[in-house]
Amino acid sequence: MKAKFLTILAILQVLGGPAMAQPQKCLAPTNVVSPTGLVPIVPPPSPKPHKKCRAPGNTLVPAPPPSVPTDNNGGNVPPPAYPQPIPTPSPAPAPAPVNPAPQNTPDNNSVVYPSIPPTPPPVSPPSPPTPESPKPQPQPSPEPSPSPAPSSPPTPPSPTPGNPPPVPIGGGSGCLWGLNYSPYNVDGSCPDAGKVAQDLKTIAGVTQKVRLYSTDCNQLDSVLKAVDGGIKLDVYAGIWLSDGPQRFQSDLESFVKAVKPHLSKGYVKGVSVGNEELFKNTINESQLVGYINQVRDRLKAEGINIPVYTTEADAKFTPNLASSCDVIQVNIYSVFDGQYHSIQNSVETIFGRVNQLKSKLSSGSKTIRIGETGWSSNNDGSGVIPCSLELQQQFMNQFVCKANKSGLEYFYFEAKNADWKKSAPSIEKNFGIFDANFSPKFSFADTCQCH
Repeated sequence: MKAKFLTILAILQVLGGPAMAQPQKCLAPTNVVSPTGLVPIVPPPSPKPHKKCRAPGNTLVPAPPPSVPTDNNGGNVPPPAYPQPIPTPSPAPAPAPVNPAPQNTPDNNSVVYPSIPPTPPPVSPPSPPTPESPKPQPQPSPEPSPSPAPSSPPTPPSPTPGNPPPVPIGGGSGCLWGLNYSPYNVDGSCPDAGKVAQDLKTIAGVTQKVRLYSTDCNQLDSVLKAVDGGIKLDVYAGIWLSDGPQRFQSDLESFVKAVKPHLSKGYVKGVSVGNEELFKNTINESQLVGYINQVRDRLKAEGINIPVYTTEADAKFTPNLASSCDVIQVNIYSVFDGQYHSIQNSVETIFGRVNQLKSKLSSGSKTIRIGETGWSSNNDGSGVIPCSLELQQQFMNQFVCKANKSGLEYFYFEAKNADWKKSAPSIEKNFGIFDANFSPKFSFADTCQCH
């Protein structure tokens, strides 16, 4: 029995002696990073000291064999009494860090957490997405609306002796910008108001603008009364200068008297003071400028606010004269040139001289308008320039087409033949597109077709 007791005591000394082997500490694996990526995670020591720990190389290391203590006589020393270890409660797990929402990297595969302190690295703003083109939405088919019934055209007034019907013009469509008109009868006498109205109805078949040269024979008054009666024409008046100051003063007074009753209607669009005065050498440029200014001042005093200008040959127009005019109105003819090549060349010459005048005068915003151009149908075979009815028609068709396309303002010369010019050469009497009795000299069907 005693032997058994000693054996048990020896075993207890071996297991509980002071030289008991100390367990190795478990090391936290290296390179362990908390979810925040900054603080290394070190787990608390295990409360069970005798467990085997896994070395970094995953090799199990056994504890060393225990040594048995002895006394000086070689006897076994009883093991000291060790207090039982107080169990240490496991620390409360640290609360899980609240991490911000992960940010997607450009490849959309990995997740990157921001570092602490929370100063995120600069991130370039994402490019705005390219908007998709809107898909076309089906549109409902519009419901057809009934067209309104055409209104009946107004019934024209019945012809009366003072209101003659318009003279039909063969194919005429009224495409001329303007037309020059002298109302005198063949014998040079003055027509009455009825005859003037009849002429204007014919003219209104080819244009909507008429130019006059004077106020004699009460022509301006007769023209304005005819327009008041329903003939749709704008009127560009004239004050005559070639017969001296007394005639000028008479024309100026007649102009004011005729225009003022019709002023509110707006029919009168401008007035030319003289016609080719420098070319005819009736007065000099300084005198002409003085007359222009005199008319302008008088009209302003009468409350008549319309453009005031003169009409002169292009070779005689100077910058000084142009500066005194509200409109630069110039007469240009190629039928009086010293050579002839073709009608087309003669037409091109007109436009070339207009361009030269623009450069010469530096007109700026002022309108350059042709006051006269045309072609005669007869020159009695004299001169180097051929004149015939056929050439007259060709020139008119080509010039009107080109001028209308380019936007050039012009008064075509002239409405009817000037048989009243008894002493004038034949070429000057036959510029009319109508004869002296206002019958068309040729068809106007092709004038506006621009073939």
